[in-house]
Amino acid sequence: MARQGKNLFTQADIIVACTGLLKPGGSATENKPEGTFFTSILYLNKIHNFQYFIEGTALKRLDVLTQYIADEIIKLIQSV
Repeated sequence: MARQGKNLFTQADIIVACTGLLKPGGSATENKPEGTFFTSILYLNKIHNFQYFIEGTALKRLDVLTQYIADEIIKLIQSV
């Protein structure tokens, strides 16, 4: 998804793709419970993949996930 994002947003330096189970009613399983998220960050033509399990309400999960992604982007930029 992140590579496709780069095709759509050709001028972007950073692309973030995210999927997961924010709230009940999705495709949750024992191995992939509600609160599981998968993200990919494309930076400098390299994909960085992350998986998180976040507990709490849907809004809390979204807030935490947003912070995790922001933290990962900062780490990637600072590592150059």
